[in-house]
Amino acid sequence: MLDIVQIIGAKYSVNLGVSEKERANKQTVILDLSMNVDISVCTKSDEIKDAVNWSEVNALIKELVESKEYKLLEKMIEEISELLLSNFPVEKVELKLKKPAALCNAEYTAVKIVRTRK
Repeated sequence: MLDIVQIIGAKYSVNLGVSEKERANKQTVILDLSMNVDISVCTKSDEIKDAVNWSEVNALIKELVESKEYKLLEKMIEEISELLLSNFPVEKVELKLKKPAALCNAEYTAVKIVRTRK
């Protein structure tokens, strides 16, 4: 049975938008993520080397999304899922990526995906 490790409300400053004008200025996106992982080894050892290091997860996501331009949330969230599944011992990721400034009459727009290791 796998356990769930989460990071909720991580904020990144990104160049995102369909138009060049929209991508010209950084915008905040907010990521909620859940990773299904076996934590049995780290619960016994109490060592970070045996766990999914949240700081490393956050740093890799930040490096990815803040270093390039995206037109769509869908592309960004898919790349984040691929990054997590290829760099960490997780079996499944559930991600929700929110864009607060997308619509003036909505709290945010979002894309939610679930991906599993192949």
